Amino acid sequence: MRYVLTPRALRELSKILAHIHANNRLAAEKYSRLFRKTFGTLAAHPGIGTKSREPGSLEFAFHRNYRIVYRRVGAGIWITRVRHVAQLWPPPASG
Repeated sequence: MRYVLTPRALRELSKILAHIHANNRLAAEKYSRLFRKTFGTLAAHPGIGTKSREPGSLEFAFHRNYRIVYRRVGAGIWITRVRHVAQLWPPPASG
């Protein structure tokens, strides 16, 4: 099983890691490894997530501060969002 990060998820992950790196480089490296390990686990066992508020998606709690949102696609998953729990989710409707 494999995983793919969408451009949005990759941007979100990059921002999270940059924020952590600004305070603690070693912690950022550790989180990077842990995120990627978790992505692999989700790809191998996609059913471990819970139903997401985003239709057709599942989400998984990573650490206590982050949510990984993903969709099953063929023999793997697409990771569509990597969110800090302090962010509004789902985003407010525009209008």
